[in-house]
Amino acid sequence: MTAVDRSKPVGWLIPTLLILASSTSVMSTDLYAPTLPDLPGLLDTTPTMVKLTMSLNLAGFGLAQLIHGPLADRFGRRPVIIGGLGSFTLFSALCAMAGSIEMLIGARALQGMAACAQSVVVMVVIRDLWDDKGAVRMLAIYGMAISLTPALAPTVGGLIHVWIGWQANFWLLTIAAATVTALIIRFLPETGTPNPGALKPMTLLRTYGGLLGNVKFTAHTVIGGATLGGLFGFITSAPFVMVDIEGVPIAYYGFYQASSVLFYAVGNVFAAKRVDTVGAGGILKVGVAAQLLGGLMAVAMVYGEAHRPFAVVACMGTFVFGMAHVFTSNQVLALNLAPGGTGTAAALLGSIGMGGAALGGFFVAVTHDGSAWPLAWVLFLGGAISVAGYAIARSPAGSSPPEEASG
Repeated sequence: MTAVDRSKPVGWLIPTLLILASSTSVMSTDLYAPTLPDLPGLLDTTPTMVKLTMSLNLAGFGLAQLIHGPLADRFGRRPVIIGGLGSFTLFSALCAMAGSIEMLIGARALQGMAACAQSVVVMVVIRDLWDDKGAVRMLAIYGMAISLTPALAPTVGGLIHVWIGWQANFWLLTIAAATVTALIIRFLPETGTPNPGALKPMTLLRTYGGLLGNVKFTAHTVIGGATLGGLFGFITSAPFVMVDIEGVPIAYYGFYQASSVLFYAVGNVFAAKRVDTVGAGGILKVGVAAQLLGGLMAVAMVYGEAHRPFAVVACMGTFVFGMAHVFTSNQVLALNLAPGGTGTAAALLGSIGMGGAALGGFFVAVTHDGSAWPLAWVLFLGGAISVAGYAIARSPAGSSPPEEASG
C-alpha cells in the first residue's frame, strides 16, 4: 500500500476507515455494559469482580498505548493498526468462550491492550493530515459518527443478552473486528514516515521525560484522564443504578444511555461551528465548564433524592456535552507541544487518559454501596479535576501557543 498523497484533499475513505476502527473498539464496552448486573449470578461471582472486567480492560488499554505509540513512530501507522485489530479479534473470541469470571477478566484485559492500537493510530493519522482547526473539525465529525456506537450498542447488547445470551455479544464483536481488519488491510494507506530511531531506549526516555516535564502537556493529560474517569465511572456504575435502583429492565437500559449520547453529538456540532471564532482553547474552556456542571447536578440529584432515570440522563448528558468539546480540542492542543514523535506523545496522552478511566471504574467498584452516590461523585470529581487541569494549562506558566490563546 503506497503512502497517502498529501498534495491532494483528504477524501471520505480514510475518515470512514478510522471511524470503523474506533467504533469496533468502543463496541467492546457498550455491547457488554447491559450484561453487567446479570453477570454475578451467571458466573457465580460478586458485583465488584464483575466491575473489574471493565476497570482492568481500561488499564490494559491505557498501559499498552505506551508500546503502540512508539511502534507507530518506528514502523508507521498502518502496521500497528492492523496488528492491533487482528489481536482484538482474537481476544474478543476468548471473551466469548470465557467460562469463569477469572477467564473473562483476563480476556478483557488483553482485549483492552489490543484495542488501544486503533485509538493511538486514529489520533496520529488525523494529526498527520490536518492542521489545528481542520483537526478539531475532523474530530468533531469523527466524534458525531462514533457517538452512534454508544447510542445503539447498549440497546443491541441488552436485547442480544436477553434473547441469546451474553456470549453472543462477544461473538458479534469478533465478526465485526475481523471485517474491519480486512477493510483496513485493503484500503488504509500509510500516512506517516517511519523513524528508525524511535524505539531506541534513550530516545524513548528523552521523549517521555521531556513530555512529562512539560507543565502544559501534563495539564492536558490531567484533563483527558479526569474526563475519561468520569465517563467510564458512569458507564460502570450506571447499569447498577438504573437497573437495580430505578428498576429499568435490562432490555431497555440502552435507550437511556442512547439519550445521553445525543448530548455528545450536539456537543460535537457546537464545537465544529465555534472553532473558527474561539479556537481550540475556547472550545476546551466550554468543555471543562460543562463537565463540572454535570458533576454538580449529579451531586445535587442524589443529595435531593431525585435520582430518577431521566435525571441521571440529564446529568450525564451535560457532562458528555462538555466531553465532546474536550475531545475535539484537548488532544490537538497537547500534540502541538510534541513536534517530534507524535505517536509517542499520543500514546502518553492516551495512556494517562485511560489510566484515569481505569481509576474511575475502580473508584465506583470499591465504593459500591447499593446507592447512586458513587456515580454522582465520579462525575463531580471528573468535572472538578478537568477544570483544575484547564486552569494550569491556561496559566502564564502553562499557556497554550499564542494562536490558540482565545477563550
